[in-house]
Amino acid sequence: MGRGFFANPIVLHDILCTCDGVVLGSTALHLLLLASHTYSTSWLPTNLDIYVPFWLENLIACLLVGQGYCLHKPASVDVAVYAGTSIHSVCAFSKGHYKIDVIISANAASIAPVFQFHTTAVMNCVSADHIFCAYPALTMWAHSHVNPMLLYNGGLHCKATAPLWKYMSHGFTFKPCVKSHRFRYACHNKTHTVTDGGCMWVDLEMFPHVTVTQQGAGRKDPYASWTRETEMTT
Repeated sequence: MGRGFFANPIVLHDILCTCDGVVLGSTALHLLLLASHTYSTSWLPTNLDIYVPFWLENLIACLLVGQGYCLHKPASVDVAVYAGTSIHSVCAFSKGHYKIDVIISANAASIAPVFQFHTTAVMNCVSADHIFCAYPALTMWAHSHVNPMLLYNGGLHCKATAPLWKYMSHGFTFKPCVKSHRFRYACHNKTHTVTDGGCMWVDLEMFPHVTVTQQGAGRKDPYASWTRETEMTT
């Protein structure tokens, strides 16, 4: 998952472990969809979004600078694509054409913003030892609902609809809810949480493969293990 962004993919795992961080957005979705039997990931993520608790902002900045990334001015939070206030701030890092956005959670949980995204398609995250998907019954079939809170908080204006078009171009279909609501492509009756039975948790420690790297021979790369295992079963 960190390939390209870091010379050694193990570095991303170590950063997530040290900073209690999670990867969300298109990178997490891309890794998750490698296990889908009905979807071909013909696209690649263009940036990496790492979410960390607010008290670890300085630590992750130091770790990324140590990997050769440059910190830019703090980016403004585009509230148009969120349905809540769990985002404290955003810091942008770059190295060449690689870009990493560090999103600072407003509370103690890095995963808190996951349910505030624009659609269920990106309500997923990858930590140092787990993969989480909030709506696997939709996501693994390249289906999605719009987050109804965006509709209730002001409607789908141009900034909020841009991500919808993005994932439609990636082959996602926005499905109507089976129940009758005012908003055709949203369901506000079956909101998931991290603890209910409708979510999916994958323990990466279950995958036994070991990836040998130049800087860390014999160290386990759980993300490569997930990739290899899913390739063997598809």
